[in-house]
Amino acid sequence: MSAQKEGSREGISSHRRHGPSDVDRPDSLREDDRLVAQEETLLVEAHMGPLPAPRTLAGYEEVTPGSAERIIVMAEKQQEHDHAMQRSAQAYGATTGKRGQIFGFVVALAGLGLGTYLLAIDKSLWGVAAAFGPFVGLVGLFIWGQWSEQRRRGGGGARPSAPPQVGDRRG
Repeated sequence: MSAQKEGSREGISSHRRHGPSDVDRPDSLREDDRLVAQEETLLVEAHMGPLPAPRTLAGYEEVTPGSAERIIVMAEKQQEHDHAMQRSAQAYGATTGKRGQIFGFVVALAGLGLGTYLLAIDKSLWGVAAAFGPFVGLVGLFIWGQWSEQRRRGGGGARPSAPPQVGDRRG
């Protein structure tokens, strides 16, 4: 057994022994000491838009002839749809705004009419409240609507403050 151990040790050590030519030449490397240099390159491409990048579109066309034209037509149809939805939303907003103004006017007229009637039958406190209550409510709604629209557009988050008083240096 000892002979086998010695032989195996000799085999290992003889594998690690090098001749004088290896030691004299620093540019030569032993196989055990060889370093492997590896270089990796990562290429990242980004593209934004309704259509794929031209290179990608050409790749689709290469794989399936006619697909580039179909993709372009699909993007054009999507753009037409988006524009139609925007026009519809704008028309709805205009109609809703006009309807709100009409309803506000009707409420103000009804309040004014009720207030006038109550004042005519000697109910002065109720008449004044009925006449001016709807106006106060409508002015409050108008101010709140302006404030919320300004917030929605990113113009500011603070509630409207009171107007500056005489002698106040706020500007």
